[in-house]
Amino acid sequence: EYSVVEMGESPMCYAHELLHLFGADDYYSEVKRINRIKTSLIGRSIMCPAYENLENLQIDELTAQNIGWL
Repeated sequence: EYSVVEMGESPMCYAHELLHLFGADDYYSEVKRINRIKTSLIGRSIMCPAYENLENLQIDELTAQNIGWL
């Protein structure tokens, strides 16, 4: 497996892409469908980043399960 990230990207981007190597899925396609309940499901998940600062994001429960933390 590999990940391609351009030099100069934000730390959030590096962390997000690195998590894919461990099995995390993107939530981008789900955002519109679950927008009303997004906060309760994925909150400030790094896999559906709405913020540029890594400090504002977290590894949500679903992502933790996908990467083998739970």
